Amino acid sequence: MLIGAADRLVGISTYDKPYLSAKQQALPVVGDYEQINYEQLIKLKPTVLIIQKAPSRIAPRLLEIAGEQHIQILNMHFDHVDDIWSS
Repeated sequence: MLIGAADRLVGISTYDKPYLSAKQQALPVVGDYEQINYEQLIKLKPTVLIIQKAPSRIAPRLLEIAGEQHIQILNMHFDHVDDIWSS
């Protein structure tokens, strides 16, 4: 099952390119699991940021910027590979 919102992407992670169309591969890279380019994130003005992190590992700066910029953080939780398809 796909989210069905690929046409609404404004930025991607470092690891997304192999799974996207050529047009989407040209989108700006915002970061990856370990680090986020906050300047790029603010510039792109997303309404939602999808992440996968243990809540205790979410950087306070990310939470601060998300609050200031009104970016909803959607933190996906996967314990097993099968969780990817049901989330």
